Amino acid sequence: MQRIDPKLSRYAFGRVLMLGDEPSLDIEGIFMFRGQEIPELMNDNPQFEYFEKKKLDFMGNADHYNQIGEFWAVGKEGGSVGGRPVQQQEWLK
Repeated sequence: MQRIDPKLSRYAFGRVLMLGDEPSLDIEGIFMFRGQEIPELMNDNPQFEYFEKKKLDFMGNADHYNQIGEFWAVGKEGGSVGGRPVQQQEWLK
């Protein structure tokens, strides 16, 4: 999140969570972008090429809708997403 250009907040909203327990931690994020394409500011992030990207269909897929809702609605550290505890969280706003 530190390397994401602050100007991206004009085009995106998102959350990144660190999930699981040590030594098996995963970092996952869900971003909502304005428009249908990923903004160049996000593509310019040095780590972005290593992200596993998947387009979610929250209007037509109930599983995606629930995944987004759970991801964005979980409280701060101490909650859980998909049965995995949240160790750390950060919003892009």
